[in-house]
Amino acid sequence: MIRISRWCMVEVVLLLAFASVLAAASSISHLPTASSQYSRNCKNGSREDDGLTGLLLRSLQAGRQGILTAHSHPIWMANRRGSYQNHAAVVSHYDSLQVSILKKVFRISPMIVSKIRNYNPPVSFGQYYGLAPDKIFPYQSTAKQQKDSEMDKQLAMTQTLSETLEEMRNMRKELQILRREMYEMRKKITGEQDLEFEGAMQEEEEVDPEVARLAQQKKQRYFERLGREVEKWARQKLFEEPRVGDGWVEVPCNKMVRKTANPNGNTQCYLTWLPDSRGKNAFADDKKDYPCIKVYSVLDAPLEDVCTYLSREEHMTDYNVILSAQRDLEEIAPHCKISWATSPQVLFVKPREFVTFVYHRWLKDGSVVLINQAVDHKDAPAVTEEGKGTACRGYALRGATFFSPDPQDPQKTRVAMISHAAPGGNLPGWAVKTAIGAIAPLEPFKLFNYINEEVHKKAPEIEKLKMKRMEQASAPGRSNQPVGMAQIGFACFWPNGGGLAPASPPSSTSGGAESGSMQPKVTTGEEEPVTQGGN
Repeated sequence: MIRISRWCMVEVVLLLAFASVLAAASSISHLPTASSQYSRNCKNGSREDDGLTGLLLRSLQAGRQGILTAHSHPIWMANRRGSYQNHAAVVSHYDSLQVSILKKVFRISPMIVSKIRNYNPPVSFGQYYGLAPDKIFPYQSTAKQQKDSEMDKQLAMTQTLSETLEEMRNMRKELQILRREMYEMRKKITGEQDLEFEGAMQEEEEVDPEVARLAQQKKQRYFERLGREVEKWARQKLFEEPRVGDGWVEVPCNKMVRKTANPNGNTQCYLTWLPDSRGKNAFADDKKDYPCIKVYSVLDAPLEDVCTYLSREEHMTDYNVILSAQRDLEEIAPHCKISWATSPQVLFVKPREFVTFVYHRWLKDGSVVLINQAVDHKDAPAVTEEGKGTACRGYALRGATFFSPDPQDPQKTRVAMISHAAPGGNLPGWAVKTAIGAIAPLEPFKLFNYINEEVHKKAPEIEKLKMKRMEQASAPGRSNQPVGMAQIGFACFWPNGGGLAPASPPSSTSGGAESGSMQPKVTTGEEEPVTQGGN
């Protein structure tokens, strides 16, 4: 704000008021010329004729002319009390008063005008009063406005060109990714592989790492959605549908191994036959039904010990006799990967190989879920007919395994597993049913019995691994808890963790919309599982 003496402002206001009264009394419709002082200021180039001084001078001249006109009026001349002496005295007194007023105004007005014109306003000058800078300083802001307008145009043009170039780069990258997807779709439909095209695409990705990065991000989003889709499917089959009924039948443990493989009855197995469960990824013309097994079990060991043991690849052959070899083909993200595995011959079913996507995440109540689905991968082309390779392609169509702490006993772990598989190779239905009839009463029970026994045998090793893990820091949004599993169709291991961490730390009570902990009630017969929480 401009600081001007309060008394100066009051004096100016009073002078203006006095001059206005004199002008009103004159009843004159025209303004005379200014005084000599006023003329000198105009000749010197002053612009005060448009301001306070000009207004005051015009008012004073109007008042003087009014006095002269009034004294020359016939009524005044006819008045005997009026005389020339009185008239001269009034005019002389008015002229003296006019000179006094002008001296004060000429002394104050330049100071005010100078302060206003020399004032450097802030960026938001006049914003409080709704005044723009070009209204307050029209002579100073015109050139600046033109310069600012040119700069704004240049900046706008530069920004537009930059955005256009960025959009064109993104379009080119998206087109390259689309070409890759169309090729993969064609290869899946026709079964033909174009090595020349794959080589060209690989060269493009090597030349432009940004294309490879965008393609990887798109792949991660796809598999993340796929993982949640399979998890939802598994929850429905394991925890919402009845254990027996709706096509599900209980498979009792074989009597010959019951005392050793399931001595306490902690494991229950159920079987049904379903078509390809992979949704839009299912084989279009495949109308066959394939075996789907779900298993519920209780292990006599804490969840942390069980997960630590299962996370070690070297332990795979100690509890799983269905798989003979395993390797990782590609890591999609720290919590999901694509794996390759083989199984030996079982009865008259020759060796099979599997390519499977595996994904895992941790829940709020401390549980962990591993899901799997059969996929294709360029590093492991499929052999779909018997006798044309060392192993025919089998499919772990869909599956999931939930490991949860027992709410009644934290020293125990509850397991709920579902596995839907297709042997491939165009085996006849009777052959598949015969093989399943021999495997189902044995292998699920032996699997969890071996895990339970091996966890206790490896207790000292597990304790060392747990102590070592306490020194490791986890990445944001990730858990350093290890986990892994080897079962029908796949084997994946995360000894250093990396799974998606829950949104909030585990609570003492299970449940909640996000935790999704659905603890099965380990019983036999017609009873349905007890579900806690869930989506």
